[in-house]
Formats: sequence, structure tokens, C-alpha cells
Amino acid sequence: NKNKAKKPANKLLSNVSQDLWTIKDVMMGDRTPSEFTSALMNELARNKVPESWEPGYTRGLGRWISDLADRVWKLSKLTGTETQSEMSGRHSSATTADLEQGVFYSLGSFTNPRHFILSFLYDWAASNDVPLSDVAFNTKVVSLTSPGLPPDNGIYLEGLELRRAGWDTVKGLMYPTSPSAPPFPLPPVLLIPYNKQEQDSNTSLPQMTVSRIECPVVTRNEDFVSTFVLPSSHALNQWTHLKPSILVT
Repeated sequence: NKNKAKKPANKLLSNVSQDLWTIKDVMMGDRTPSEFTSALMNELARNKVPESWEPGYTRGLGRWISDLADRVWKLSKLTGTETQSEMSGRHSSATTADLEQGVFYSLGSFTNPRHFILSFLYDWAASNDVPLSDVAFNTKVVSLTSPGLPPDNGIYLEGLELRRAGWDTVKGLMYPTSPSAPPFPLPPVLLIPYNKQEQDSNTSLPQMTVSRIECPVVTRNEDFVSTFVLPSSHALNQWTHLKPSILVT
């Protein structure tokens, strides 16, 4: 029964929404905090999911929000209530077969893409008892037709375009283009965090790679989001004047 399946999710969303509005009123000075609200704010400040929202959840607040968004999306698909904007925003280019293998997050659908990535890295650091200063991440561009299963600690990101560069899907390498060339659609990127003290990030690069190119990720307003390192068979000096970047669409 579709309506029966929606009830728990609707109740949870209603509770979360009500609690957040209450916290907002408290922070604005429009309401005196109750014992429950104070406890709620303390849990959120410590990056913990309140027990009243989901008992026993230990993977961090940012990850829980991502999990909740994915559950709501799947439920809306089941009940036929997903809007066209949700369909195009959350999984803009992934096929049905791809979605069965892993969740694709379209960075452009987030109000603050930088905060989304930082929250994911913070959760990973907390879950693995690693200082945030020791956390880095690898980026791997994957095939849309066969992306494979993401690692337990990795996420797929999509909705990205290369500027002043293209992507060779056969070789899995970036190549230079004309500065006047239009942006090149980038296949989904697998982001995998790791502990810098324990892992050499160079081990996953293709053998034929001769350079690692740092590409700033920016929004259409040129707001900085992150830096992704992509492999290229072209020497570093060939990229110096091009300054390739990745655009969040």
C-alpha cells in the first residue's frame, strides 16, 4: 500500500521540520528553549543525529541527511510523487541501471556544493577516527555505462563540465582543448576519502599518466567548491597557460 509506505517518512519529515523551526525561533530569541530543544541543539552541534529523529544512527549528521534525501527520492519514485525537477536535479544523467548500482549526487542541486563535500569528508573523518587535517580524497572519473559499485566510503558526483579541457573516455585521461572551445561534459566522478598518513594517493593512477592536473571546481558564479586532481598524458607545462577548471552545472 503506497499510502502506508509514505506515513513513516511523512512523520519523520514533519518532526524534523518542526524541530528545526523551533530551533530557529530559539536562536532568533522568539522562544525560550525547552529541555528537549536544548538537548536537540547540543546533539546537532556535535554532528550527531538526534535520537528522536533516528535512534542509533552513528554515521554523522551530514551522511544522515544524504541518506534521508535518498530514501525520500526512492519513496517518491515508488509512490509516483516525484516531481520533474527532482528527477532532473538529483539524478540528472544516470540511467536506471546505473542508479541500481550507486547513488549519483548532482552537485548543482545543492545550495552550497562546497559544504556538501566538506560535510561528507567530516563524516568520514569522524567515522574513522581520523583528524580532519589528515583527510584527503582521490577523484576517479568513471564510465556512465558501467560505473561499478562505489566503495563503502565513496560517493558519485555528477553534473560537472570541464573548461579548457576534454576527457578521453577510452584512455581515462584529460586532454587540452582550445580556450574558446565549449565546456566538455565530464562523466560521473567517484570521490574517495583516505588518510594521508596511511595511503599513497598516486597508486590508483593509470600507468601511462605523466602528470596530475589540479582543477579547481567552481559554480557558475565562480564560487570555489573544491579541487579535483585528474590524470593526463600531457606534460604539466602544456596545462600552465590553459588553467583547466571544472564547472558545477
